[in-house]
Amino acid sequence: MLRTHLLAYISALAPVPLLVAARKGWLADAGLSVRLTSEMGWSSLQRHLLERKVAGAVVPITYPLMLPQDTIYGPLPLRACRIIAFHGFTALVGRRLTQQMAEGSFSEAIRLAVPGDCAPCNTLLRHWLRQSRWSSWLERLVEVPVSILEMNMYLEDEEVDLICTCEPWSTLAERRGIGQSLCSGLDLYPLAPSGMFIYNPELVGDPAEFEGQMAAALSRAADWSGDPANAFELSGLLMEEGWGLSGDDLKSVIRAPGAGYPQNSSFIAFRLPGRDNNIHAADVAFALRFCERRSHEPGEREVILRNARMAFGDNLTEAALKIEQKTG
Repeated sequence: MLRTHLLAYISALAPVPLLVAARKGWLADAGLSVRLTSEMGWSSLQRHLLERKVAGAVVPITYPLMLPQDTIYGPLPLRACRIIAFHGFTALVGRRLTQQMAEGSFSEAIRLAVPGDCAPCNTLLRHWLRQSRWSSWLERLVEVPVSILEMNMYLEDEEVDLICTCEPWSTLAERRGIGQSLCSGLDLYPLAPSGMFIYNPELVGDPAEFEGQMAAALSRAADWSGDPANAFELSGLLMEEGWGLSGDDLKSVIRAPGAGYPQNSSFIAFRLPGRDNNIHAADVAFALRFCERRSHEPGEREVILRNARMAFGDNLTEAALKIEQKTG
C-alpha cells in the first residue's frame, strides 16, 4: 500500500502547480498518494512541519533559511526539491493614502499591515521605500497586526493604508477598487523564486525516489498552468480556493515564459526562459542576501548557513556564498 503524504500550502498563486498536479491526478500518475492541507499562515505551517505532521510544503526560497534550530522538536531536516513559480510582491495603497498622494499632503501615521506570524515582504517593502520617492513614509509607518489572509479586508475597511501582498490578492484589490499598486512587483521582488517545494526526507520513504516523482508531476503542472490556453480550465480547478478569479483574470496575472516580461506584472509562471525548475546557486545567493537585510541576533548568520546547507546541500551553498561575495 502506498504511503499517503500530507503536503501543506498557503492559499496564493505560488502553489498552483501543486494544486493542479493533485487535482488533475498527475501526482498519482507519478506514483504518489498525496493529501493537501491549506494553512492559515506561516506560523501554523511551520508548527506542522516542526511537529512532523506534514511531509512537505510550498514556501518561498528564503523560508528554510529562517527556521529555528533550537526547538523542542530539534532541527528540521528539510530539503529543497523544486522551484515551481516566480513572482514579485506588490505594495498596495488604500483609498485614504491614495487621496493623500494626490493632494501631496500626508497625515502623521501611515498604517502598515503586518501579518502576525510572518512579514518577509514588508522587509522588502521598507528596503524599496528607502530608495524611492516615498522614503519619508518610513518615519510615519505604524504597524497594524493583521491576519495574512484578511489584509484586503483591512484595506477595504480603511483600517490600514498600506499592504505588501502577492497574487491573487493584488488583482482582486485593484479590481474591486479598494487599493492601487504603488510599485511594480518586479521592482519590489525581482524575479525571485516564490514557490519552492520542500520536504522532510525522514517522512517520505526513499527521498531520491520521492523527489523524482514530485519533480516530474510539478514540472508537468507548472508548464500546463503557465499556458494561457488553459486559463479557463485552471479557473475551474482553483474554484474551491474561493478566489473568484475568472479565466480572463488568470490570464492577466499568470505569465507564461516568453522573450520578456511585462513590467506591471507581479506574477510570472512558472519557468524562466533558458532554465528549468532546478534550484540554482544564484537563487540560494538571493535567499542569503534577503536574510542579511533582516536585523538578526548574534549567531543567527550561523543558523542561516546551517539551514542552507541542510536544505540545499554543501556544494550549492558554497557556490551561493561565492556569488554573494562577488556581488557584495
